[in-house]
Amino acid sequence: MPRKEFAGKLRQRLLELPADDLELGFTHGDLQGYHANVSPDGKLTFYDFDCGGYGFRAYDLAVFLWCCRLEDAVATRWDAFINAYREKRSIKELDIQAVPLFECARYLWHMGVHA
Repeated sequence: MPRKEFAGKLRQRLLELPADDLELGFTHGDLQGYHANVSPDGKLTFYDFDCGGYGFRAYDLAVFLWCCRLEDAVATRWDAFINAYREKRSIKELDIQAVPLFECARYLWHMGVHA
């Protein structure tokens, strides 16, 4: 499928999401391991908020999954990440279902940034 056709279909699928039911709030925008530090005492600190802002939490989760795919680490990282995340905050099933669409959007965004 040509990229332009794919982008159009992805856009349509994203627009079909019930946006009012997805969780919105402050997001990091680039939630991946390269922008985190774990101190010797186990304290986790995120930095590099140049992509941060108000948005869908599902997008933040999607960026983490996207990075796992780039490193062929979905099997070792995704479940551990999402389970630990859920220990601190609940995640609606709709947000989880939206993750793959936002992950695809991240791929397109990333190509655009580098173009």
